[in-house]
Amino acid sequence: MVTISQVLSGTFGIASGVAAAVAAFYWWKSSQVPMPTALHGATPIGGMTYVNTNPLVKAASEAGRLNAIAASWSAIAAACACVSSLSGFVSSF
Repeated sequence: MVTISQVLSGTFGIASGVAAAVAAFYWWKSSQVPMPTALHGATPIGGMTYVNTNPLVKAASEAGRLNAIAASWSAIAAACACVSSLSGFVSSF
């Protein structure tokens, strides 16, 4: 006979795996954000050099946004794994 604890353990175990896969997908996506190969700037005669870093900032911001999503999904995976383990532990009694 299957107990509620066993059902919870299995359900949260599967949820943990799914959340971990989603986290891995977002970390993969963040590694695919194209970084600029060159930054363009200008040097006025006798002045300072100005470099347009907007493409770099945009790419870093996108990678950071995707990393934040991945970290959130990783936390969900860890919480689900914890509930799964606790439910499995309870079902052993």
